[in-house]
Amino acid sequence: MKINVSAALKRPGISVEFDCSKTIESIIVAGEKFEFISPLKVIGTMMHTGEDFIVKGQVKAKYKALCNRCSAVVINDLQFGFMEEFSKQEDEDYPDRYVYANNDIDLEVMLINNISLMIPMKHVCTEDCKGLCPVCGGNLNDKDCNCIEDKIMNSSPFAKIKEISFDEDNREV
Repeated sequence: MKINVSAALKRPGISVEFDCSKTIESIIVAGEKFEFISPLKVIGTMMHTGEDFIVKGQVKAKYKALCNRCSAVVINDLQFGFMEEFSKQEDEDYPDRYVYANNDIDLEVMLINNISLMIPMKHVCTEDCKGLCPVCGGNLNDKDCNCIEDKIMNSSPFAKIKEISFDEDNREV
């Protein structure tokens, strides 16, 4: 996703608009894979400061991920704004600047970095998602199960109490 800056180099201090899109298959953030189901749409402005470029804009896309509670597929919108600097050469005093070359600013690395920061860490299919049963692995949104109660009751030191009979005929007074 490259933007040619030749026209902006001739007009320092003037904002130049850009509008571009790029299809990205997927991205892995913190070990989790996110698949994009729409192209990344980037709209913004760039301004040549005389030395560097200030690039501002908005990013929009749709992606799918897995619910962190029940593993169902979740489709979400990703939308965020950015403002970044691009320089002709690297500078140790400004490690957050991106470098451009040959009168082209390549937005791809910057966008991947910003997506990694802006994508939510947790995804849920619904706010009241019940998740998976830790014993049998069943989806608790689809069916109720008693695995947890059964496991707790069977492993409890008080499990023998269930075997005691309190019939009227066997009671001694």
